[in-house]
Amino acid sequence: MEKSQLVRWSIMLLFLISILYLGEAVASISLGKAPDFTVFYGTARNILNGTNPYEDPTLFTGLGYPIVTGLGYVPFLLFPYTAAQTLFTVLSIVSIFLSLYVILKHLQVKSLSFAVLLFTPFIVFSFPTQFTLGMGQSNFLAYAILLYSFHLFTQKKLYKGGILFGIAVIIKPLFIVLTLFFLLRKSWKFLFVTSSTVCIFVGITILSYGITIYIYYLTELIPHLLKISGREVYYNQGITGFVARLIPDLAVRKMTANIISLSLLFFSLVWMRMRRFSDTAAFNLLLVVLVLVDSLAWQHHFVFLIFPFITLSMRFWRQKNYTFLGVLFFSYLLISINIELPQKIAFIPFLSHGFYGAVLLLTLALFSLGESEPFKKMSRTNNARLNYNR
Repeated sequence: MEKSQLVRWSIMLLFLISILYLGEAVASISLGKAPDFTVFYGTARNILNGTNPYEDPTLFTGLGYPIVTGLGYVPFLLFPYTAAQTLFTVLSIVSIFLSLYVILKHLQVKSLSFAVLLFTPFIVFSFPTQFTLGMGQSNFLAYAILLYSFHLFTQKKLYKGGILFGIAVIIKPLFIVLTLFFLLRKSWKFLFVTSSTVCIFVGITILSYGITIYIYYLTELIPHLLKISGREVYYNQGITGFVARLIPDLAVRKMTANIISLSLLFFSLVWMRMRRFSDTAAFNLLLVVLVLVDSLAWQHHFVFLIFPFITLSMRFWRQKNYTFLGVLFFSYLLISINIELPQKIAFIPFLSHGFYGAVLLLTLALFSLGESEPFKKMSRTNNARLNYNR
């Protein structure tokens, strides 16, 4: 058997194993309860009953999202809880492949089937993916919508893209940080459609609850979510988690984390302007920054780095830059591993492996995706088409 055939058969075998793993995951999750989905399901029930989900003591962790997020889960009430949870898990898995398809389509990959076979195991066997599915998180549902909205944006389909981005923000409010990308691109029409979409859904909840529910969320819940205490928990792998594990004093911890996060965000925006990043490169960069600056960057949030990982890996492969590919793979390993008993780790810096991996990925994104990126011709064409429509 030739070496190339052996590689192909190995890739196919890993793909089949990953598919079997996903099937086992669906079966396993359906037999128990995915903690975060119980919150979404309970919130939807509260919305249907007209009761305040923020005051529902039966919710696993309490609702940490604006109430408009719960609207998307109301249709799941058509099913008993176990069936609804299984359906949600299946939809999340389907969204993994939809996200992968959109990324490969956006990058104009010719050998689509081979790329799917190649990248699927990397996605499935990464702990952030397993964490997302096991917890019943909405990451992949929102991510697939986000990526497709970005692809539509690059194809000058601003109305459809704006609507989908608005829906993605409703499902995952963290994505509001990515509006900075569209602000930099001065895509006012896109942002207007996005804002209108969000306002329509917010208006629906206001008709039922009144504006006080959002005042409560902004004045009571947001300050609680922004508290710096407790951020040293192992599963928080962003800047705040890294700083919190090293600095015991809460005031110094908060100041340090805020300065680093804001400086990184500002530097990244300035860097994008100076280097004239293409749409693909700029979006890549902001996705990495998004995960790092999130004060509650749980490990499951790191699935948002799939787009940067695939984009960079394809670039380095085409350039035959095996050194950068090695660094990228090391970054992937740091982000994908999980320490089952973190309390037994004596050397605290070891607990920030996801942070180190994201920093490596950020460095590659900063210095490897400027004007010279292989997709710049495609992006410039798309930008030229967009100019008259912004």
